[in-house]
Amino acid sequence: MSTFIEKRKSHVVLVISQDHFYQDVLGKGCQVVLRYRTHVAKNFKAAVDILKHVVPDVVVLDLDPSRKEALDFVSETVLEGRSDRCDGILVIAIAEDGELRESALKAGCGALMTKQPFHIRDLRDLIEGMLQQRES
Repeated sequence: MSTFIEKRKSHVVLVISQDHFYQDVLGKGCQVVLRYRTHVAKNFKAAVDILKHVVPDVVVLDLDPSRKEALDFVSETVLEGRSDRCDGILVIAIAEDGELRESALKAGCGALMTKQPFHIRDLRDLIEGMLQQRES
């Protein structure tokens, strides 16, 4: 019987961030450190293109207060599932602004993280907890 940790390699994470630093930190963190199959989108158009070919288990979304379209993307594309392919995708929002985090929950994000301090182990625990809960 395989353990949940061994199943990591089969889980897919889509990281969406318009910030090069967070593209690198989140993308490499999910792929190299956490060992998930990871795709990184630098904007929402790229994310939609990826979603045409890949069905992620989790979307990790870097929320920038100057870009409100992120929440529209979550509610319209991922959670409402413009196709059956998007059904069941878990969304984690990472944001600094408290009001934006509140809006993310209202838009349907399943979990929130703050940008600072950011620890990859906290993201790991959040992803694993959400996946275990979905699978049980």
